[in-house]
Amino acid sequence: GFVLSEDFREFGELASAGVGLLFLKFGRDDENQSDELGFRYAVQSGYDPREMVRVFETLESVSARESTERLPQWQSTHPDPQNRIARTQSRIDTTELPSSGLRVGRNDYLARLDGMIFGTDPRKGYFQEEVFFHPELKFRFVFPAGWKTRNGISAVVAVSPKEDGAVELTLAGEEEPATAVRKFLTQEGMVVGATSTDPINGLAAASAHFEMTTERGRLVGWVTFVSLDSRTYRLLGHAAEVNEPRYRDTFRASLKTFERLTDSAALAVTPARLEMVVLDRGMTLEEFYRRYPSTVPVEKIALINGRAPGDRLKAGITIKRVTGGELPG
Repeated sequence: GFVLSEDFREFGELASAGVGLLFLKFGRDDENQSDELGFRYAVQSGYDPREMVRVFETLESVSARESTERLPQWQSTHPDPQNRIARTQSRIDTTELPSSGLRVGRNDYLARLDGMIFGTDPRKGYFQEEVFFHPELKFRFVFPAGWKTRNGISAVVAVSPKEDGAVELTLAGEEEPATAVRKFLTQEGMVVGATSTDPINGLAAASAHFEMTTERGRLVGWVTFVSLDSRTYRLLGHAAEVNEPRYRDTFRASLKTFERLTDSAALAVTPARLEMVVLDRGMTLEEFYRRYPSTVPVEKIALINGRAPGDRLKAGITIKRVTGGELPG
């Protein structure tokens, strides 16, 4: 379920505090070792390790497309794709490879990808502007307009433009809201303000204003526990004591928006999926895109196929397209 630390770290705070940097080397070392072992296993299994270069070239293209500010390699949990290309090429140059007989297995690999979910699965939650929909759990929740949002593994979070206030949505088990809020308010350093057991949009709920002393200072905010379909959710709006008055009304308004999702179109959303197409004739990738439309731009189709939009494609090869995944308007 969704769990956050007791002092309610805002997302991004960990990295800015420098604590995350202590662990980056482990991520890079693990990836470098994985690359080395993957190279060895490929050779031992009769696969052509030179194809690894194309994988890292694709990663490099993805990084260039999706990031306008690139972190230096030492600040990244993954090795720089360019460095991975250089290391792999060095291994190729210093390894005696058979002149023939090495397998690539592209078609077998692509067959396994057919029907795979592409991108994030909206059934696990998705945003439309500030509104968060969760089709599987059947709820919707409205975060403050204009705040930066993130649908994470452990929480759905919105942070104010100045990064001095946050609203969080997490799972809180199956306890009744009144029991859950009592436990929340018994944490060390907690000062309890006004409380309420008024329902929210017809759902059982319990709310409280609180102040809490943490290692980072004094946090002030509002918390609501609300029950839906045997699950209890924690809705939390908080800020440092000096900033909380400017967000108080925003917190209270947002926490009152949790409700059951009833919109049939939102409940029925499905993820985008990869589909493999074997070309019956030669064509450019742009022609392929017109003949076999996708629900993502042609530039992304070029990227996932390791091509450029104007590249000529040979008859008989398999090309990926993306279908489905449209969200309600």
